Amino acid sequence: MNIKLLFTGLVSVIVFVSCSGDGDSVSSNTPFVSVLTELNTSKTTASIDNGGGVVTVPYDDELIAGITLTVPAGALDSTVAFSIQGEPEGTGPTTLKDAANSQNTLHKALVDFAIDNVENTYIHPIYGPALIISSESFLGHGVRFGPANLTFNTPVTASLPLDLLSIEPDDRVMAMIQSENGTWEASLADLNHSTNMIDTQLHHFSSLRFLTYFTPIIGAGLFALDREEIISGVDTANTFLPNDTFEKVIQAVVCNSVPLQTNLNNVIGEYDLLLNLYEGSIPVANTTNRIIMLDWLKEQYLDVNVPENSITFAQLYAKALEVENGNIYKALATTNAVLSFNRTSLYTKKVIENFRGDGVDESGARYHFFGAALHAFVHEYHRNNASLLNEIYDPAIMVTLEEHIVSGDIFSDTTEYAVDLKGVAFGRDLYHKIQGKSKEELIEEFSLDANACYDYSYSYKIPSINYSDAYLSVSMNGMYVQNEGDFIYWRPNQPTGTITYHFNFPKNIKSAKLLSRITTFHWGYGEGYGFIYASTNGADWHNLLSVNPPAHGEYTIGTYNSVLPAILAGTKDLWIQVVLYSLNSDGDRVSANTSQFSRAWPERYPDSKMFELNVDFE
Repeated sequence: MNIKLLFTGLVSVIVFVSCSGDGDSVSSNTPFVSVLTELNTSKTTASIDNGGGVVTVPYDDELIAGITLTVPAGALDSTVAFSIQGEPEGTGPTTLKDAANSQNTLHKALVDFAIDNVENTYIHPIYGPALIISSESFLGHGVRFGPANLTFNTPVTASLPLDLLSIEPDDRVMAMIQSENGTWEASLADLNHSTNMIDTQLHHFSSLRFLTYFTPIIGAGLFALDREEIISGVDTANTFLPNDTFEKVIQAVVCNSVPLQTNLNNVIGEYDLLLNLYEGSIPVANTTNRIIMLDWLKEQYLDVNVPENSITFAQLYAKALEVENGNIYKALATTNAVLSFNRTSLYTKKVIENFRGDGVDESGARYHFFGAALHAFVHEYHRNNASLLNEIYDPAIMVTLEEHIVSGDIFSDTTEYAVDLKGVAFGRDLYHKIQGKSKEELIEEFSLDANACYDYSYSYKIPSINYSDAYLSVSMNGMYVQNEGDFIYWRPNQPTGTITYHFNFPKNIKSAKLLSRITTFHWGYGEGYGFIYASTNGADWHNLLSVNPPAHGEYTIGTYNSVLPAILAGTKDLWIQVVLYSLNSDGDRVSANTSQFSRAWPERYPDSKMFELNVDFE
């Protein structure tokens, strides 16, 4: 593939910091070799203790005049002799490509940064770093901070005059930190226009390098936007693109009938993932399972009760999770495979939600979202397991592979760019927030509503004659709502009272679960009885619950909290009927409060549900 790089508008400045510290570690069996050379340039020194202080390079330093290091109180445990020293021209690699070829973790660091800051950097996490590496040179003199290997309790701030570099007022800034063994990491830095300085926070240090880079676009003949247009376009797209996909997926994962596989094994290497995608295959995605997924989408397409473009990304991923036996990584790969290989199929185009919502290339948006998510998930897996150190990133190959996976028109179509960024954030969150956790842990952590797992749910906490539900009608005979101090409940106002709930659904009931309560008392003026029945036709009733009176002066709470009998499934209609009555000492039915339905104590138990019906449809 021929790659042509077009450059438009300055986007940002990167600050490179070479340090020893807490970045990714190498194997203890690997001999340590520092990538830093000894310097013979002038050195500014100062001692700072636990109280903090500032070191400033004097203005007669020919290389790095005016640089300051601010150490806050508490950053050190004891007094430390600091040094700041300029690196002369020719120290270390002169281009990013040279650095990447000799120190392969540089590409990883750029991807790390892009994924960690996907909401605010506008650097494409998949192919942006490779393009940066392939073309840019370092700028200005490096700065060596000492002592090497020093780490801080709280970050220190390195401030560098803008005059040392060709930096424009609106440039975006980030810092990259390199350990002495060659490992890189990245973090944010800021232009401080009030002081005319670049401020970079450091957790550890030794050497600073700078560069500027341009926004690259792959492919000839593309409409090139400048940086402001790109940022504006992404920001605008984020105002109408869905922002709750991850939340919906968490709920779908919890509701899925298949147990989650909490331990991941044999996750493909990131380089191999990109190579396979370039060659037109989705690794890990089982072909048989992809066909199962497509057949399921066909069923939705042919089902007249499924509205067009109504299957959400969350529902699609949940189905893949079911097919892949709870493996969240394989489910992600299979989802991407279905959308990528079948992007022109009516079963994907007409069934799955329109994520963009602007009428433009919805098929592309679907597989872009999940493709970016898959890449981010794999990257985070290896990053978390420190296995990316074993991967070799050849910048030229990375550019070729990544351009094939994420098409070059993301800059001329900034909505697609925004979709990619959302996909990356989704994959990152999928790994960090779901992977390795049980459904019970997810329910607790995200305060999930278990009722949302059902196709239909109706409930109330306090009895009322007012209700609002499209599928429900209620009829009452001899019943009213009684307010009794702290309590509120249904009771008869004649010898026998009934309430009948009639649910008329658009689909047949597959299964239903009912929660309902009756409370009976036994006083001198009467003893209460209560019953709950269910029916599919309003005539033939099945007893669900019978509550008899307790001993004199006592009360009994009868609760039905179970899946309804299978005989009540298979139809669109369901009746639930409650019958209450009281008997006096002569055995006659009387109007009394000794039989109560849905007795609530709102002040003591404000979140307790008195009635709840959850239904899954066929």
